[in-house]
Amino acid sequence: MDNLSLVRSFVAVVERDSFTRAAAHLGLSKGRVSAQIKELEAELGIALFTRTTREVVVTDAGRRFFEHGMHLLQMADAAVSTARIEHESLVGELRVTTTVEYAEHMLVAALAEFSALHPRLHVELVLSSRVARLVAEHIDVAIRLGPRLKDSSHRSVRLARFRLVAVASPRYLVGRRRPHIPSDLRHLDWMTHTGLDGPYHFSADGDGRKTHAVKLPSRLKADSAAALLSFVLADRGAAIVPEWMVTEARAAGRIVEVLPSHRLPEHSVFAVYPETKHVPAKVRQFVDFLRAFIAR
Repeated sequence: MDNLSLVRSFVAVVERDSFTRAAAHLGLSKGRVSAQIKELEAELGIALFTRTTREVVVTDAGRRFFEHGMHLLQMADAAVSTARIEHESLVGELRVTTTVEYAEHMLVAALAEFSALHPRLHVELVLSSRVARLVAEHIDVAIRLGPRLKDSSHRSVRLARFRLVAVASPRYLVGRRRPHIPSDLRHLDWMTHTGLDGPYHFSADGDGRKTHAVKLPSRLKADSAAALLSFVLADRGAAIVPEWMVTEARAAGRIVEVLPSHRLPEHSVFAVYPETKHVPAKVRQFVDFLRAFIAR
């Protein structure tokens, strides 16, 4: 048997439980699909379907062949995809989602460079602080930040690690006692992230084994790290934000760490993408590219 189109038609009929729907999916006539199934049955020497006037039911032998047929098609599609990658740039659409803050810090520049390398690939960036439903929303890659991934139903790759820092503005701290130990942090006004609802575990530098858990009193909460930073820069209080967000403001003296002698646990940047037997080339290449881009 050297014609994969016969197998593809058979798989389409089983998946859609209908010759008519399979034909519409394949862009063929119902008669053509029916003829292909008969040709396949003759070549295999088995009945793949039991036909009545009202329905078509796959036989036990057909069900077993369906599993092998699916595997065969996946291997064939993967081989074609790999061959195309070697000779041409990526094509199609790549949908990526992350937070506004991380997009501005890293992802927009990375996507611009990746897009320039693959001009036939259309890239769409979806910005949101909520966790996207990858399959339902047709997202190819989600860039998520946190101490760990809560959703294990997808594939994931750690791209980088980063620190969280507790910061406030020098003007806000005027007249207030500077914290020296984690429990002193309770005396400050805090805006906290809804996704990091504490308690927060601080450890002294060089001593990650012993931590001090502190439940920070929140005056305000937000699901945006940018909102937290704005709160700090407006001299309203303190917040815990990713270190990469405050590099420029700290260098300019607009903010300071409120407990520099202690550290919070590291967080990570993850690339998350749907669990499939064969990862699309555009996803695989983008994840590899982004890991290298961040590491520069």
